[in-house]
Amino acid sequence: MKAPACGTPTARKYLDFVGGLAVNVLGHAHPVVAAAVAEQARQLIHTSNLYYTTPMIALAKLLVENSCLDRVFFCNSGAEAIEAAIKLARRVGYDTKNGAYEIIATQDGFHGRTMGAVAATGTARYRDPFQPLAPGFSHVPWNDLEAIKAATTDKTVAVLLEPIQGEAGVNLPAPGYLKGIREWCDERGLLLILDEIQTGIGRTGTLFAYEQEGVEPDIMCLAKGLAGGVAIGAMLAREEIAKHLVPGDHGTTFGANPLATATGLAALGFIIENKLPEQAARASERLMARLRSMEDRLPVVTEVRGRGLLIAVGLSKDVSADVVAAARERGLPGQQRAPQRRPPHAAPHRHGRRNRPRLRHPRGIHPGGNGRRGEIAPPGNEHERGPLPHGSGPRGFACRGRAPATQQGEAGGALRSRVTLPAAPGQSGTRGDGAPGSPARRPAIRRGALRRSGVRG
Repeated sequence: MKAPACGTPTARKYLDFVGGLAVNVLGHAHPVVAAAVAEQARQLIHTSNLYYTTPMIALAKLLVENSCLDRVFFCNSGAEAIEAAIKLARRVGYDTKNGAYEIIATQDGFHGRTMGAVAATGTARYRDPFQPLAPGFSHVPWNDLEAIKAATTDKTVAVLLEPIQGEAGVNLPAPGYLKGIREWCDERGLLLILDEIQTGIGRTGTLFAYEQEGVEPDIMCLAKGLAGGVAIGAMLAREEIAKHLVPGDHGTTFGANPLATATGLAALGFIIENKLPEQAARASERLMARLRSMEDRLPVVTEVRGRGLLIAVGLSKDVSADVVAAARERGLPGQQRAPQRRPPHAAPHRHGRRNRPRLRHPRGIHPGGNGRRGEIAPPGNEHERGPLPHGSGPRGFACRGRAPATQQGEAGGALRSRVTLPAAPGQSGTRGDGAPGSPARRPAIRRGALRRSGVRG
């Protein structure tokens, strides 16, 4: 991969471990991302989601073949994906649970800055200035399964949470916490919505964080690194849940545009084929070991926690601004609110070594503390599933499905993303343009998927 470096008009170079707030998972100017953007821009940038396009269907197919879910709704950001999940959950409650609409979320959880997402967010400083917020959300303590059970009523339709709380400081779930929530949702007929906007796309060492917990969500929200720097969001859902959104219920003007989805296909295909989640897990072991070695040498360091490249260092006093300033002086920019690091998944090992001294010897950090805590955080899978029938859903909901072998190559040429998609069991990969990656070709999306949907955007 290309090094995650950037510069200024004064020619000073920086090693970017902010990563565009966990977006630039392949670094800057990665050739796969750059080629996909340039090539798709020469063909088709935008059509609206009145129409199916090959990049939309191909990216949806890749997502569902590598997750536990069946349909995808594309949008433009993580907040939009959360809004779509809220609407879908409430539509399910309207259709099947006598109008149940309440959603249980967690304290200190973060889900975005639009009004619905803010209402779901459990942090007062994001919520209070914008009251009154949309009703129907309750917030319970993180890692408290009994609190979720106590908050459940006949009006509850879903539980929404991050598998790892990122914005709150990389708070890990207690062993069995997510599995207990899944069991409770099954017992009470509730939807489990996982916000994987920051934890997804390999950040925690698997393609999706839920894989490490032994649970499967009913709805999942993605964004950030999905297209390697191009704006995109996605909501995934199980087939029996997704069908409740009908034409006219939800839509988006720019969502699923060919430019974003073609780039997402290229980036995600590269991530999966090159096993970047596994690389992130290996890099995490090295980085965590070195960070934990600071605990004995620097009393200000109280804890190192995280998973994959979503890591936080707890400090005994709030010296975040000092850490950020010291790191910036040494060419390693971070966030002012809290010193954070979001390195690309495949950042070469030498860049990880360069990152460590800036955390080890920041000016302004001294032993002792006042009991306050700062954070140094580099925040931010595959399930094999049998084929499902072809199909499509409302307003950009794209369904998984494999075309018959006799239709191979019909639609693939419209994309030409020049990436090798991971093969299905027993198959070899092919490029996105339908050319063979080896003697056996991957079935292409059927031509009928490019028909007009007849739904206004």
